Amino acid sequence: MVNVCPAGSVVTFELITGYTFRGPSDTVAKIPGILHLQECLNSCLTDDTCKSFNFETGLCVLLRTSANERPEALVSSQFPVFTIYGQKVCLKDKNKSCTQGWAFERVNGFELKRMGKKSVKVMSRLDCMQLCLNERDFECRSVNYDTDSHECSLSDMDRHTINVNEDLKKRTYGPTNTNIDYIENNCIQEPKKFCEFLPVNGKRLKTVDSIYEAIDSIKDCKDKCLNSQFRCHSFDFSDNICRLSHLDRNSLTHIESPYLNAIGATTYELLLCYNVTISCRSREMVTKVRTSRLFNGKIYAKNRPNNCVNDITNSLDNDECDVKQSNPGHFTNDIVIQHHDMVVTTKDLALGVYCKFNLYNDSISILDLTIDGRLGYNI
Repeated sequence: MVNVCPAGSVVTFELITGYTFRGPSDTVAKIPGILHLQECLNSCLTDDTCKSFNFETGLCVLLRTSANERPEALVSSQFPVFTIYGQKVCLKDKNKSCTQGWAFERVNGFELKRMGKKSVKVMSRLDCMQLCLNERDFECRSVNYDTDSHECSLSDMDRHTINVNEDLKKRTYGPTNTNIDYIENNCIQEPKKFCEFLPVNGKRLKTVDSIYEAIDSIKDCKDKCLNSQFRCHSFDFSDNICRLSHLDRNSLTHIESPYLNAIGATTYELLLCYNVTISCRSREMVTKVRTSRLFNGKIYAKNRPNNCVNDITNSLDNDECDVKQSNPGHFTNDIVIQHHDMVVTTKDLALGVYCKFNLYNDSISILDLTIDGRLGYNI
């Protein structure tokens, strides 16, 4: 039984984008008309004879063998469209943190350089993934696994959190001359409250994870992306058809020509998301901001820019900033998230925050708590 894992483990998937498993005699089933990668995963998951699959938008091929058994059968597949290969793996998830369709995605021959926080010798790539899931000292977002030395380097960064302008110029993420594979954790819960998307004109991905029909607007398509079962990083919308992908230009550097050039087409790539939490106290309100990408700039209260200000450098979880009360138990202010230390730009975010603290109840309850955000640029 393929789906039987050791006690305490569950079946999940490892993806490898841009590869296909070649083994015609190993085909269990060809399922045409599949418009969602998740449907292909589910078909393999519920079939005890399926160990892996090949997916292209509109076609799912279930296989009875995997690259773990026959690594030579896994070959590059990028033309005319790129293929997404997935294989079953058994991992322990004690905290049930992984609710996504797949647990990890591997990029052969790539690495995230100079971002490791912990390095451990392990027996296998699967053990390296397990270490990442088990890590409690920090949120493990990715690992570099050396197939020769079995060195497993854990990082709290991944190819989506690094600073696009600075780190890509430094080639922080890219190909390696050694036998190192980059493996990204898809079980991460990212901020999704206030999000900014960057339009890429004239481009449309050749292969996507999901296609939805009869979608009314770009906003509805964006909402589909932000509420998807996977870490959606791009979407496009045309003729009431919404297409979503966990990939973007940062994560497609190993794929040759991943886009179709199309006049009038626009792909929207997730640039940055914020989550804002508020702690309403008896004499003050404290706000905390978490971002999906490394942030450089400042966070300050608009009405108290000198007294309530935090300068941020390369951080995802940003420092607290207190907001004083206007009336007893009533707190309101505007928080500004500014991307440049000195200059206000259209990318900056203003948040109207408000809460009311019950001063007359010994049990101390928060009666009202609201956040209203305004992005300088959004869709």
